[in-house]
Amino acid sequence: MNEKRLGCFHAHHSNIEHIEKALKPYNFELIHFVDPGLDRIKMDSNFTEEVAQKKLKIR
Repeated sequence: MNEKRLGCFHAHHSNIEHIEKALKPYNFELIHFVDPGLDRIKMDSNFTEEVAQKKLKIR
């Protein structure tokens, strides 16, 4: 079975360990990206789901 890659986008580097532990039973190569600004923007008065999607480029 081929190992699959999973990109993980975190707001803080401390979250990496939690994801590593949670997904350990599965055959994934985890690729971690950290953007501390993601956590900060949720406190902005104009924060909405659309703002988050734009930041993450979710379509």
